[in-house]
Amino acid sequence: TASQPNQRWQQLYESLELKSYKNWKSPSVQSIKEDFADFKRKEEKWENRARIILLQTPLFTDFDDFREKVLNGEIREIDRAFAGKIHGMAAVSSVAALKSLVKTYSKPRDVDRIVNGIKNEEKLPMPIIVKGKDGMWVLSGNTRCNASFALGFKPKVIIIDLSKEESGEADV
Repeated sequence: TASQPNQRWQQLYESLELKSYKNWKSPSVQSIKEDFADFKRKEEKWENRARIILLQTPLFTDFDDFREKVLNGEIREIDRAFAGKIHGMAAVSSVAALKSLVKTYSKPRDVDRIVNGIKNEEKLPMPIIVKGKDGMWVLSGNTRCNASFALGFKPKVIIIDLSKEESGEADV
């Protein structure tokens, strides 16, 4: 069938050995403020996203709640297979494809700056993923994750697990 070559290509792409990138850093207070401000700007979209991954809104009561959940989130290095399970995570295979993708964003990202940062082993803030009862969604860092993958590295992300939040069973 026509999809078999695409499936084989996808399997090959996912099986490529990725290296660890050691210069991911915890987000600064400033980057947490920026991520929260971006989240608030997109809050209407996040209401729909929350329904898709089976979460109730609001996801965060205020900035302090957001900051606490980011700083206490699970830090995990991810591969392409794991990334494929995250809503909002684009699956690009090259820097050129990533540049084409970000042109469609309402707020385009500077792909060259991120790529050069990785190549020059600069510190980069870890992307943030929200985990719900039925899936995960990228809150920030899709471009950083994809740049990392395109250059052969595994991104390290912060996973905010809200899947147990409503029942009072959230991990502390």
